[in-house]
Amino acid sequence: MQVWDFEVTIDKAGHLKADKNYGDIDILVFDPQTNTAYNVECKRTHQAKNIHEMKTEMDSYFGRDGQKKKIQKHVDRHDWLVNDQDKLAAFIGTKSPITVKSIILTSEVIPVKYIAGGDSPLPLIAFPELKRIGMKLLA
Repeated sequence: MQVWDFEVTIDKAGHLKADKNYGDIDILVFDPQTNTAYNVECKRTHQAKNIHEMKTEMDSYFGRDGQKKKIQKHVDRHDWLVNDQDKLAAFIGTKSPITVKSIILTSEVIPVKYIAGGDSPLPLIAFPELKRIGMKLLA
């Protein structure tokens, strides 16, 4: 596995050139054996302790009517990486096509993962789970 030790920017003047600012990849990991690039978004979280905190967390990640979804910018970044994978492959130094997998890595297990279930557009994985289960969790 190859891991970049800096945030990879996706912007007009970024590491990956794009038509607009798509933010940055917190951790870019490349597995040359499977030709898979992992776009890992890291979030420092705390566990919701009551219903109000869970509802606030749900609204924050997935939005309410007329409210911006926190997760949408990460979905947009994933879509750009999939649609412009030739630029990603050139940056990584591999041949296309590559598989792009995007995840949101949280510092704690958050209830929104279980409440949203399969409705989350990107997998929400808690760091303790990743440590315990390993790469099988990303398959």
